[in-house]
Amino acid sequence: MKRFPKKIIFILASVCLGLGIIICTAGFAMAGFNLDRLSGRQETRFSESYDLPEGLLLHLSDLDVQLTSGAGTQVQVEGENCRLDVTRRTDGTLVIQQARTNRAWYEMMELSGWERGQVTVTLPESFSGAIQVEMDGGNLTAENLPKLQALRVEKGDGKTTLTGLQTEVACSVEQEYGSVILEQVSAGSVTLDLDDGALSLTEVDVAGQLTVQKDMGAIQINQVAAAACKIEAEDGQIQLQDSRIEGEFQAYLDMGNIHFNRSTAGVISCEVEDGSVTGTLLGGRADYKVGVEIEDGSSNLQTSHTGEKEIRIKIDMGRVDLDFAE
Repeated sequence: MKRFPKKIIFILASVCLGLGIIICTAGFAMAGFNLDRLSGRQETRFSESYDLPEGLLLHLSDLDVQLTSGAGTQVQVEGENCRLDVTRRTDGTLVIQQARTNRAWYEMMELSGWERGQVTVTLPESFSGAIQVEMDGGNLTAENLPKLQALRVEKGDGKTTLTGLQTEVACSVEQEYGSVILEQVSAGSVTLDLDDGALSLTEVDVAGQLTVQKDMGAIQINQVAAAACKIEAEDGQIQLQDSRIEGEFQAYLDMGNIHFNRSTAGVISCEVEDGSVTGTLLGGRADYKVGVEIEDGSSNLQTSHTGEKEIRIKIDMGRVDLDFAE
């Protein structure tokens, strides 16, 4: 049997490869992707200093962002693998946003193995204004900012970590997916809205109300003090450990478990459609008035009309199993 000539095979392979390159290049061009800009994107750096602003606004997408404090009297803005525009509004707010670049270009950079861009903003310790962060995606870390007026974060997805913060008025995070972590945070009020993901609060002190709204995932509350707390969740676990709520603790859960570990509140109000309320409350059994309604399930608590604090639990299907610890 006569073999197919190797020379012809080589020619056909070369033609196919060439056609493939032409097609891909044309596709990139139609999508607005410029191959000549690839190396320039990798080498993009940004580093500038600015006078102390009244406030700070970041509008970024698909970047890792770090906010921190440092010595000096100016704001230091540093960027790597990204293009930034920094302007100052008439009200004194410093605005940091990405320079205009075709979205398809960023997507192709990701496919090429490009590392996610990074932005670091170092604020002077004297900064006492408000910070607003708007991000489509990416990770945000804010740490060691002890004199903020307020902090507001709006994100699509990623990880948000707030550590060592103090806000005079409010601290709020609204995020679709990912995780939100608060550690050593003090604020006038705290509002957290997370569609799907993990939420963790540790050593958080709230002068006013702590409000949490969540669709799915775990809520971990550890060593938290607040004047009042309201949690609404669809599906997941709510765990309260070593925490004290001066006023009312309200928790509404469609499906899952509310668990107390040596925690207390002036009024403990829990509503669960399908699940349980369990754990250990601080104080003695005689410290609490008790009212429990269960349509289908069981409870180890008996109704009581005396006590300085109060327990109100309503469950459609599930159980109540609470102990007390002095």
